[in-house]
Amino acid sequence: MKVHLVKIAFFALLGFINCKEVAASSMIEIQLDDPTFNQLYVFRTFNLEECIDTITIASDGKFHWETQEINELFFISDKKPDDENRKHNYYCSVMAEKGPINFTLYKGQDKYDTNSLTNEEIANFYVNANQNIFDTLAIEQSIIKNNNNAFGVFALKFIGSTRFSEQTFQTLINTLEERCFTQFYYGRQMKGLRYPIKHFPEIVVKNQEDQIMDLEFTSAHYTVIDF
Repeated sequence: MKVHLVKIAFFALLGFINCKEVAASSMIEIQLDDPTFNQLYVFRTFNLEECIDTITIASDGKFHWETQEINELFFISDKKPDDENRKHNYYCSVMAEKGPINFTLYKGQDKYDTNSLTNEEIANFYVNANQNIFDTLAIEQSIIKNNNNAFGVFALKFIGSTRFSEQTFQTLINTLEERCFTQFYYGRQMKGLRYPIKHFPEIVVKNQEDQIMDLEFTSAHYTVIDF
């Protein structure tokens, strides 16, 4: 009887270990065409604000960075966070995908190579935006295709809001998955556009002196109406 109990406990523990998910991560590897640069910085925003990490060059001459924020968008550059005057020499937008992603950055050029199809699409998007080239149909299709990651949200926020009609913009924002507005940085900024605050309608009533009163519920205070 004791032997059977030990076996049951063992297999139960083994099952628990197997069922426990290992957190997915993205391994990002970056190589520069100029080996004299030994540090890169990871930012939350495209304009290189809110630095969240520093990457130092490894012994293999490459930069390695790991994150568990899958499908989130990051911006990597050699520009120091506290240097507001110096322009960057290297820049790339990175969407963290499961597994390894390789990047090759070129000094003084707003382009880079990558083995990731999604990140290649983001690179082309960035180059076209810098050159003020916008194919609204292609951007619309890209947003729909990337409706479950940070790139779809980012493209809609910075391009779609100025290039699409209000109706098209609202249609596109409704195609984004709900988790985009809680999980991703730029999605949280657009949450109010997907879920606008609804105000209570105005009410016209008469008071005890038979005077007409317009009740507007615009403040954050409670209003009690006693009939």
